[in-house]
Amino acid sequence: MVITRRRSSLQPMCSPMNSISRFCASIFLAMTALVILAVSYGHAARLTEGQPAPVFSLEDTEGRPHDLSKAQGLLLVLYFCDLDSKPNLEGLLRLNRLSSAYPQSQLQVWAVTLSSRERAQHTWSRLNLTFPILPDTRGVSELYDAQVILPMLYVVDGSGTIIGSLSGTGKTIEEQLKRLVEARIESPQKRRDQDFEDLKRNGIQAYDEKRLEPASQYLTKALAIKHDRECYLYLAHAWIEMEQDAKAEQTLEAAIEAYPREARFFETYVDLYLARKDPQRARKTLERGLKQFPDDRNLLALKDGVDKAMRRDSQQSRTLPVSPIKKTVETPEQKARSLFFLARQENQKLTWDSCLAKKAQQRAQTMVRKGTFDHKDPATGKNPAWDLVKTCHKAAFAGENLSKGDAQSSRSIHAAFMESSSHRKNILDTHFTLMGVGCSENICVELFAGF
Repeated sequence: MVITRRRSSLQPMCSPMNSISRFCASIFLAMTALVILAVSYGHAARLTEGQPAPVFSLEDTEGRPHDLSKAQGLLLVLYFCDLDSKPNLEGLLRLNRLSSAYPQSQLQVWAVTLSSRERAQHTWSRLNLTFPILPDTRGVSELYDAQVILPMLYVVDGSGTIIGSLSGTGKTIEEQLKRLVEARIESPQKRRDQDFEDLKRNGIQAYDEKRLEPASQYLTKALAIKHDRECYLYLAHAWIEMEQDAKAEQTLEAAIEAYPREARFFETYVDLYLARKDPQRARKTLERGLKQFPDDRNLLALKDGVDKAMRRDSQQSRTLPVSPIKKTVETPEQKARSLFFLARQENQKLTWDSCLAKKAQQRAQTMVRKGTFDHKDPATGKNPAWDLVKTCHKAAFAGENLSKGDAQSSRSIHAAFMESSSHRKNILDTHFTLMGVGCSENICVELFAGF
């Protein structure tokens, strides 16, 4: 009886428990099935390399359409991102740097976001992006399985095929993306480096073959890309052999400024003046070089040659008539630059200033047009040099040198300036640190500024 009652007393309690267990089990199985289904669905939808990119069309924050089916012939980076995530925003900035390095005809970046149009507009303006942000209003993120893990990157080639996919952000992802892009597009820097090497090689070869004009053209173009010691030296020697002394001086001055620790540019400079039988300038240049490199053996070795040339020149000047100065044809721009370099040899504190050069050019043109030549403006009786300098800099000191004469070379103008106490004072004044020169027809203007 006891046992029977216990069985009957337990039976009613067992039935409800079994129902609950079965209900819980069914829920568990259903959830498991959903998870499995979700995982299976995500895996099936994930796009991989070699697949065609799903075509879509979205508008950017300005209402301009961006249609993937029309983005043919270029490399496209699709960046699916969350605009409320700091790492995602940092990724936008990295992509901004990447896209700026390539022309839009080769590489474009589209950012796609589920954020609102207002949020996208605000982010685009704040980060000053060079590529569009496309608010996703048509389920594109779902097509590309880019809803949960963000940011998600897809790289699509010109045929509309996915060639790479990356998730996440940071330096590693950035480097991987760069490699993907550079494998398809030659980087501008790599192209520039190759152009430079080609120009340098052609210039040196042309110089060795004594084709001096092409050599100067190749080497000038190479130096427009970047500084190079050999290019400067070969170009200077090409100008010297072509008897383009003003251009040789400009090249050597530029080389000294680019490579202030290279003594060999001074050696070439001294050789130039010795070859032109100008021992005075040779000595000044040598002194300038030795001041910077007092222990340089090659410069010290040149000292004896310069001293001998000075003595020989002194003896000849007492017994021989003065040789006529060889006239050289200089453009106004070349004459202006040469006058600056000649002044800089006298005063190392002077540096070229483009604004002052522009004002000097305008002043020279005004005097030519009005037929005047005076430090004072005939209309006001004042020297406009100070006002011209002030339009460029808040200077404490200002100065002006004027020259006028037909068929005058930059050297003869500079020589005349140095023989005049007032003009020489402006050139040698250590208060002046900036200088600009402008020439028009037979008038040249030197403007000085100091602080």
